[in-house]
Amino acid sequence: MNSERVEVAFAMIESSRPGQAIGARVAADILAAAGADRIIVVDPHTPGFEATCSIPVEVLTGTAVLITALRNREPGRSVVVAPDLGAVKLAERFAAALGQPIAVVRKSRILM
Repeated sequence: MNSERVEVAFAMIESSRPGQAIGARVAADILAAAGADRIIVVDPHTPGFEATCSIPVEVLTGTAVLITALRNREPGRSVVVAPDLGAVKLAERFAAALGQPIAVVRKSRILM
């Protein structure tokens, strides 16, 4: 058994199909094949991501820290924005906790 520790961080992986963690699962499989024995994920985009992985996944969230940091910043002059429909529930939690309105961006892709 090798005692070296390998740490890898990536910001976001787009799924190949809406609502599915296919891209994230492929990344997790690659990390496992490279020798990772667990993955730490911060605020995964797809709920249940850990169920698709072949190695243990620890899910962390930064929600409480961000809400505390933003709570008194520009009250009444801010809006919480969900960058896509997949982020609406998280944005709603932020907006409710901050007492701010919410805006949702609805994007579409042109398939060629």
